[in-house]
Amino acid sequence: MLSKSIKASYMLLFSLFFVIMGVLFINLQVKFADLLIKIICYGFILKGLIKLVILIYNQKNIQKEFVMKEIVDILLGIIIVSFKGTLINLVPIIFGLYFLAICIIQLVEYYIYVKSGIKGRLNIIISFIFNFIMSCLLIINPYLKTKYIMTIIGVYLILIGFKTLIDFIFEILPINLVNKLKMNIKIPIPEVLTAFIPKTLIKLVNEMVEVDPEAKKYNYKKQDKQSDLQIILHLAKNGTAVMGHLEIAFEGIVYSYGNYNMHSRSIFQAVGDGIILIVDKQKYIQYCVEKRNRYLIEFGLKLSEKEKNIIRKNINELINNNTIDYYSDAQLMEQGKLEQKQTTDMSSEIYLFAQGKYKKITKGKYKKFFVLGNNCAMMVNSVLKSIGKNVIAINGILTPGAYYEFLNNQFMRKNTNVITRKIYTKNDFKN
Repeated sequence: MLSKSIKASYMLLFSLFFVIMGVLFINLQVKFADLLIKIICYGFILKGLIKLVILIYNQKNIQKEFVMKEIVDILLGIIIVSFKGTLINLVPIIFGLYFLAICIIQLVEYYIYVKSGIKGRLNIIISFIFNFIMSCLLIINPYLKTKYIMTIIGVYLILIGFKTLIDFIFEILPINLVNKLKMNIKIPIPEVLTAFIPKTLIKLVNEMVEVDPEAKKYNYKKQDKQSDLQIILHLAKNGTAVMGHLEIAFEGIVYSYGNYNMHSRSIFQAVGDGIILIVDKQKYIQYCVEKRNRYLIEFGLKLSEKEKNIIRKNINELINNNTIDYYSDAQLMEQGKLEQKQTTDMSSEIYLFAQGKYKKITKGKYKKFFVLGNNCAMMVNSVLKSIGKNVIAINGILTPGAYYEFLNNQFMRKNTNVITRKIYTKNDFKN
């Protein structure tokens, strides 16, 4: 009871903090940004000096890398506070470059839509024109646009504050009333930040597993029930999953969308054939953890019978409508359609280790996989949105990191159907 009260109080304070910050950004704008930078920089300098004094005092345990880290923090704080005016004026340019990056992504997406004969190209063109105009306005004359950017930041912080306030209300309301309301307002953090969540997570998980190999503090069940559907996030130090990969497991089978045909990859491996992997969950997880050296974070959802039927229907349509069988190189060699050679592609390894099957999409939006458009997170979203578990995608981009942020927030609240959270490590398969 006490822990729930603390959590609710924290959410309320968190909400008020963001609303106040947003109001200050809107009203004081550059003055407040200037003050905020000073506070953060002086904080860095003070922290660095205190830790440096402690390290020098404890000369026996002093380590060069820790000393260098504190010196870097101090220097960074001094440099930023010295050039804070220039940095504030650079904010509009940074936003302008962000809009320009969105334009490049949309050009690639438009090319995919044209090549695949997919409808909806007009929406991409309209969005491209808007983003391009915004980019030009911000980059060409950034100094006049600083106040507008500060207003946008302020409004966004207020929206986050209100979203957290709604979470607080849901936390204190009786669960029956919450289920009747069925409200699910989602204000995602910017994609530029969510994209790097998996990269940050793997570092945190590595540190946690060193002291807690079984991840007991992270693994948790909110209810004494089994989950009906699992959403799995891949964390990897390098390779195709370095920015995360997302998939669904339902009734013991994993359904994963990606570019499993390495021969079709283009544009720096960002574009390729859209292919669905269908594989036994336990074997596949073991392959990913032991053979690919990945951590897998799983969130389990409790579903009603009606919701389970909807998911079955969605998955059936996904793998059977406008699809053909796809065979990995290993399968083609078994069939005598390809000369024998050493296989290193992931699709062949999954087939050999876990007997994975593949379906290639031949028509529609997901015919072509695009890491910043029609990606794994978008496919998961398309399956789950019919049961109210969709995440809003700003500018058409949805990252695995955004889904992790959404699911983890849902798990931390008591009145949701996200009931389990687990990390799979090599320790799970040591026997």
